[in-house]
Amino acid sequence: VSRGGGLNFGYVRGAIWLRLPIRSSRTMPFHGQLELDYASLDLVSLFDGSGGVRSSGDRIPFGERATPHRNPVFSMVLAPGAEETWYLRIASEGSI
Repeated sequence: VSRGGGLNFGYVRGAIWLRLPIRSSRTMPFHGQLELDYASLDLVSLFDGSGGVRSSGDRIPFGERATPHRNPVFSMVLAPGAEETWYLRIASEGSI
C-alpha cells in the first residue's frame, strides 16, 4: 500500500533492517505481493513469518529472484487472522 512519500535513507554503510508487523483481518487466505518500488537496490532479503528467506535486487540474476521483476517483489500468503513479524534487510552501494 502506497501512502504517498516513501522511505529514503540516502547513502549508508552496511544494511538497513525494517521490521514489518503483518496482520490479516480477512476470513479467507490473503494472496498478494510486497513490492519495493526502487529497482536500484543491490540486495533485498525478506525473512518471513514462517522462517523462510527470499532474496531479490539488482545483484541477484533475474531468474533467481524471489519474483522475476525489475523491482524487488515478494509474494505474500497469509492465513486468515494471521499475525506475523517479517523483516527486510536492504543493502546497496547506491542510495537506499
